[in-house]
Amino acid sequence: MLMGMRILAIVFGALLLSAQLVAQKVSVQYDEAADFTTYKTYTWKGCVITNPDERSASITDLNKKRVRYAASQQLMAKGLTEVEEDGDLFVTCTGGRQDNRKVTGQAFNYPTYAGYGAYGYYGWGPGWTSERTVDWTEGLLILDLVDAKRKELAWRAFCSATISDPSKVDKKIRSAVKKAFKSYPPRVRP
Repeated sequence: MLMGMRILAIVFGALLLSAQLVAQKVSVQYDEAADFTTYKTYTWKGCVITNPDERSASITDLNKKRVRYAASQQLMAKGLTEVEEDGDLFVTCTGGRQDNRKVTGQAFNYPTYAGYGAYGYYGWGPGWTSERTVDWTEGLLILDLVDAKRKELAWRAFCSATISDPSKVDKKIRSAVKKAFKSYPPRVRP
């Protein structure tokens, strides 16, 4: 019985860990009035990182470079060319991170019966509690493509991912940006 519970706990822990490792969400919104066939060039306008890692400002700068590189690779693959100024699109990004903690607990008490004469007594006896704490960091990246002539947002991607290993941030950024640009240019319905 005890061995079965240990195996179940290990399997549950592995499933939870694997769900956290692949937890990446990407959604895209766009202006249906924008004519995406007219966009041939883009100008990078910068990236703002909120809630930066307090331990190192250089990590923030490195992540900005990672996002720019990943976005530029995807835009060039879509046929757009980067220009220093006056591009058809202005590209910006906003990023951030949030540390999260979830504490779960459950108490188990066992019913007991103690006989007191003809009436008896039924109550709750000794039990145990279990508590589990899960810490994780969630990263958010918003990529904006702004129509330079109209000065209006043409396309936006929201990317979020669980960051369990800081050494894999580069891979997560590239993966999220690639997923986002799968739907660029959007297929506008007639």
